[in-house]
Amino acid sequence: MNRYIKYLLLSVPAVLLTSCEGDRYDLSTMIPEKYHTVLSFADTQIKENILYEDINNSISFKVLKGGSELNTACSATLHILSNEELHEQYGNAYTAIPQSMYSVSSDLLFPPDKESGDVEITFDENQVDKLKEFYTDLPEGIKPCIAVKVVPYKGTTVFEGNDVAISTFSIRKIELMAGCSGGKMSLSGLNDLSSLPMANINAANSISISMPTNVSNQWEILCTAKYRPDLIEAYNAENGTDYETLPDGVFSLSTNEINMTPGVNKAEFAMQFDKTNLTGSGLYLVPIELSTSMLSLDSELFYILAANTVSLTESNFSSPATATYDGSGLAGLCDNTSGFWHSVYKDEPGNPEVGPYYYDDTFGHYFQVRLNTPLEESFRLAYWVRADYDPTASAPSEVRLYYSNSAQPEEETETENGWKLLTTLTKDEDNLPATSGAFYLSGPIDLSETGQIMNLRFCVISSNGGLSHPGKEVGAHTAIAEFKLWGK
Repeated sequence: MNRYIKYLLLSVPAVLLTSCEGDRYDLSTMIPEKYHTVLSFADTQIKENILYEDINNSISFKVLKGGSELNTACSATLHILSNEELHEQYGNAYTAIPQSMYSVSSDLLFPPDKESGDVEITFDENQVDKLKEFYTDLPEGIKPCIAVKVVPYKGTTVFEGNDVAISTFSIRKIELMAGCSGGKMSLSGLNDLSSLPMANINAANSISISMPTNVSNQWEILCTAKYRPDLIEAYNAENGTDYETLPDGVFSLSTNEINMTPGVNKAEFAMQFDKTNLTGSGLYLVPIELSTSMLSLDSELFYILAANTVSLTESNFSSPATATYDGSGLAGLCDNTSGFWHSVYKDEPGNPEVGPYYYDDTFGHYFQVRLNTPLEESFRLAYWVRADYDPTASAPSEVRLYYSNSAQPEEETETENGWKLLTTLTKDEDNLPATSGAFYLSGPIDLSETGQIMNLRFCVISSNGGLSHPGKEVGAHTAIAEFKLWGK
């Protein structure tokens, strides 16, 4: 805020100086005195805060100093608005919390080198209890609040409209929070693959129990964590999923007990994955039972999706059907956003920026995936439909997956170093999606009879918008927003 005030005020003398070259001006005499130092609340004018039972609480509002003379000392007093003042300025939706239920910091002092100060409001345990009782006697719809007004001393002005800060409060019991360092896999602009947090087996991950934000631990709390694979079958049945169980000996926790001492706000249990005996198709459910010796937990059963992620970057992809005039190119397949790979739909052989239309009679519109490490047991794939501009038309209605055991495959099919059909996916049989930002997640794709796979081809044979075998119709196309692989 002070930056904007400075710019506004300095624009006036700048104009005057350009018309009066050679003359010397004192900036302080050119700008009215009330704009030399200007104070303003930095926070949102009306802000909701959380107070917790059984502990001391504090909140603060920041006040900024601006104006043409930032190096000038100034000060202000604080005034708490009464019910009458509240109703006059903000209507009858608010009521003032009695001042006996909190304490407010003293007046604001700004030395020459200080450009901000804090207004602090504190509540001890007894005051929080009294405030909770005060809430129960209020009519429905009335918001108890504390409204603080900055009142400047002589020579200082308060920025109009930002001279009052209002704080409303909700009162809660302290609830510890369960978390996972991996977090949920979130693709910007696209539907989430799962509501569960995801832990990449190939990276460091941890499960945590932590205090709420802005609450400092005052107790000794014994936190425990236990792996519960016996819950996986019931979870899958209830949620319509088919996540796998990690083989015995693959998963462990660094410890099962952590004592969270006063001043320590988080207990972290490192997750450990031994991939020596890892089997399966790459997505595994890890249920963790959590408990604490005191205070409640937001989740006593915490489910994590452990992923044996196949690392893919733009360099792993290639395609003869990429449209250079639409979409994000091959990068759109692995940028974790709604950017998308778009296949060709124009036919301009003489135009180097467009080129001829392309469709392969066997592979349709395809992109090829070169694997850094061969897949040899099983895997899953997921792809997302583009999230804008008629995604239904470009969504695949039939996909064929071809594989090659060679690092440099031949173009022929069904040859030793060529391409072999792995599986076919269709809209009718496999419920391929056709809505904006939706995803398709395959079940486990078994590789027990294929040998090591070095390359995959994701071949869109037909789309909802007209791409179909033999696919010679100019204009027919497909578009894929993201492509993921998991497995071993």
